[in-house]
Amino acid sequence: MEVVYGGNAIQHMMTGKSLQRAFRGHLLVDRCLNYLVVSDLLKDNTQFESLIDQVEDTYSSLVVKEITLESAVASDMLIKIKHMIDMKQSEISTRSTTSQLWISYQRMLLTPRSLIRADHRTLEDALACSI
Repeated sequence: MEVVYGGNAIQHMMTGKSLQRAFRGHLLVDRCLNYLVVSDLLKDNTQFESLIDQVEDTYSSLVVKEITLESAVASDMLIKIKHMIDMKQSEISTRSTTSQLWISYQRMLLTPRSLIRADHRTLEDALACSI
């Protein structure tokens, strides 16, 4: 963007609000791509569907406080689901260079997501200390 508008203009254009909007757009695209991968998995893999049903049951139990968060996280269901999604993404990325680009795009978004999570954790820790 600096090539088109110049360095000083970019500093004024990319305020916090516009950055938030742009990042939300990236997250929306990421969500749509994940939806495509998961829907493809649901069509092809009955084991994945049963895992999703188990996770939904676990989530419902967690919401009504029948189980603790630690026991829900200790389950290997989430690891299996993550592994299946990763395998499906690898399979999809071999289909074409465009799909490989989209998968790379999703992996690129992991960095800003982790930075935002870390920032929120820092804020939560600071708030917890001040109380």
